[in-house]
Amino acid sequence: MRRDYTVLSGGCTVFSELDLAGSRSRPAPTVPGDSPVAPRRALVPSALAMPAPSEPVLRAASVADVETIAALWHHGWIDGHLGHVPEALHAHRRWEDFLRRVPPRIPTTTVATLGRKLIGFVTVQDDEIEQLYVAASARGGGIAAVLLRHGEQVIAGKHATAWLAVAVGNARARRFYARQGWSDAAALDYPAETAAGPIVVPCRRYEKSVR
Repeated sequence: MRRDYTVLSGGCTVFSELDLAGSRSRPAPTVPGDSPVAPRRALVPSALAMPAPSEPVLRAASVADVETIAALWHHGWIDGHLGHVPEALHAHRRWEDFLRRVPPRIPTTTVATLGRKLIGFVTVQDDEIEQLYVAASARGGGIAAVLLRHGEQVIAGKHATAWLAVAVGNARARRFYARQGWSDAAALDYPAETAAGPIVVPCRRYEKSVR
């Protein structure tokens, strides 16, 4: 099965995720009245003009996405971090806190949409994949891997190695990054941002060569 994902960033670039390695050649479509020697009319499938509504689209985040990103980030953070971070951090991870943290990250954030619904986002800071979240309803569909690869490509423009931090107890995330070719490089005391100053979170530093 082949899934096509469209990335919108200035120009329009289409790339594909192949669930099975390789590709299959398909017979060219025929046009009634064609003969072996007659010139054939060019066929331009309408599907190439615009992505189907069922295909995820990546685009740059905008200020109109702030509340949706904040809500998705809030729910995703609770799902992946409660019980794995210091309790002192919980008081700084309310929805209002995420709403405050999103706007400065808009310029370095890419979102994934399905139809009109925002289903995930990735935020890159220098050589770090700082945030990567997918809505619970969209998990298991390959969106996280697509967003991660996009973040890797952004980092590859300036750096040879990308890194990210994962809470020690977040086993699901750690398995995901390992499947995507990331390596557990070292222990890391990550300074989690809060309005009252950073709170150290025990993490693992994952790295990947992106060039």
